[in-house]
Amino acid sequence: MNPDFWVKFENVTLRDREENPIFPNTNWIWKPGQQWAALGANGSGKNELAQALTRRIPPLRGRVQMELPPTPECLDIPNLANRKPVMVISPEIHRHILTSESSFYQSRWHNGLDEGSLTASYFLSHKYVEDINPFEIGTRGADPAVFDRHCQMYLDWMGIPPELLERKWAHLSNGEQRKVLLINALLHAPQMLILSEPFGGLDVRTRQTLREIISRLIRLGMPVLTLVTRVDELPDAVTHLLLLDQHRIVAQGTRAEILEHPLARQQSETVTPSVPSSAVPEPMPSPRSAEPVVEINDVTFEAENKVILDHIRWKIYPGENWALLGPNGSGKTSLLNLIQGDHPLAYSLNIRVMGELYRSTRSLWLIRQKMGWLSPELHLHYPGDWTCLEVVCSGFFHSMGLHTSPNPRQQETALAYLEKWGLSHLVNTPFDYASIGEQRMVLLARAFVNRPRLIILDEACQGLDAHYRHKLLTAVDEEIRMTDAALIFVTHYADEIPSCINRTLHLLDGKIVSK
Repeated sequence: MNPDFWVKFENVTLRDREENPIFPNTNWIWKPGQQWAALGANGSGKNELAQALTRRIPPLRGRVQMELPPTPECLDIPNLANRKPVMVISPEIHRHILTSESSFYQSRWHNGLDEGSLTASYFLSHKYVEDINPFEIGTRGADPAVFDRHCQMYLDWMGIPPELLERKWAHLSNGEQRKVLLINALLHAPQMLILSEPFGGLDVRTRQTLREIISRLIRLGMPVLTLVTRVDELPDAVTHLLLLDQHRIVAQGTRAEILEHPLARQQSETVTPSVPSSAVPEPMPSPRSAEPVVEINDVTFEAENKVILDHIRWKIYPGENWALLGPNGSGKTSLLNLIQGDHPLAYSLNIRVMGELYRSTRSLWLIRQKMGWLSPELHLHYPGDWTCLEVVCSGFFHSMGLHTSPNPRQQETALAYLEKWGLSHLVNTPFDYASIGEQRMVLLARAFVNRPRLIILDEACQGLDAHYRHKLLTAVDEEIRMTDAALIFVTHYADEIPSCINRTLHLLDGKIVSK
């Protein structure tokens, strides 16, 4: 007998992490044949909705019912011991795995440490997915040959080459890790897949590949719930939408109907910084008489038998603001880690930053006093129990957390940044309790608070809604204009490039293909 629904909320009220009621008196029915997505700004409640569907948040009131269809036959793995009816891929899941494999964000480059030892292949292995106790009496679980055939099918779908599987998890790029997470989820043969911000950190080609995979899963009959902040990231196969705002469903219905809602239109607005064009520096010839802020002279290095960077020559002069572009795995993050001195090889390669070579801990400290930094890895690793004011103050010391007391002037400067960007209400709020948009602005303040000469922003807009993308890009343009710092900005989206950018460098397979 076919069920009348796949998911049903009956007068449901959920709770947040502080036990406050959210989504009051919510009613929602997901009927067979429909494909739903949830659209909402940062902090609108998408994560809590996903947790309710996985039973991690029991309702305060009402009832959540689920009558999910069986796993599509071609995706099913018979006798799977660790079958999970609902699998979630989210930034929170990504963060948990990343931090369990590496306790500090530079550890991806420190091969001598015991941590971060698991390869991508291990995360997709029969042993890891099945999670069977080796001392268990008796035999259970899927046939390894059947499991491996499914794994190879998903690898082919994602276009993942065999050599990537032998690299350590911590050494994969942000986008590569997301691909592996999706395959791991499918290997649990779920009946339903929940994808929260699935396109974050992915290049154009991989985003298209993922769209095709989502469409394929839906055609096979699997319910796939996507949770997005960007209207342009709604999968083509989505037929119905939940529109979320401030932990409420403010509208629900067909895709066409909901996209006409004023709040949905607001989410789809084009993001442009509000800095006047006259205030943005025009492209200019490089002032060759000035000392470069960054000077990389014929740098090549390999890791795990793979050429990561190949004969890189790059100089950044004062007044130059660069967009660093390239697909996932092209070497962008490796190059940035060398510039920042996070990779041990920075001490042996011909790289000068602010005129200094990396030669000692002292030289590292001197360079970092003049540098600001923001990246997805920094965000994922940053301890959540420090207050937002302490996070900003940590920018004076380039630390993860605040382990040195800031002086009154430093505190005053940090408070001024929070006030200027409308974040004063977060002064004493633990970082982990702020929304992702607020967290990103706090980390941006941390990057700028020491008035650095070089700012490195790696995918700073990843996972942000239209409001916070606009706010962040406007803040970047204003700060670059006021501080005259040089900028390196990484993104996979053309509409996320700040107005101040006046140079571009394209990487492909570790090589500079244009600049």
